[in-house]
Amino acid sequence: MSSTVSDTVSVDLRVFDSVGTPVGFAAIGSFNHHHEIPVEPGATLVHSRHDISRLAAGAYIVSVDVAEPMVGYHDRAEQILRFETHPKALAGCYRHMEQAWGFGSVELPYVGHSTTREADAQLES
Repeated sequence: MSSTVSDTVSVDLRVFDSVGTPVGFAAIGSFNHHHEIPVEPGATLVHSRHDISRLAAGAYIVSVDVAEPMVGYHDRAEQILRFETHPKALAGCYRHMEQAWGFGSVELPYVGHSTTREADAQLES
């Protein structure tokens, strides 16, 4: 990005699925002021990494915002990046979720479950 002044900004990535439905927001500085990006007059290159392992297999579009957090936007660039994911199934899983199934674009991580037998539940009442 290019600036004519010294400042700190956030850079936010808005992620959409292949039909334009918002599916995620990757904040760099919007939620945590320690992650704000210092800019000086001239060009500033920003490199970031984000975990996309839970995105369903399919195509995605990214728009980018440069902002002063909680104040306003300096610039917004719509639909400037397109990428596809073709992840392999996670260990112990049969397959990875796909956008084409129509269940959404983000797989929520499984953390466990418990069961109660109906007869046991009635005895406790």
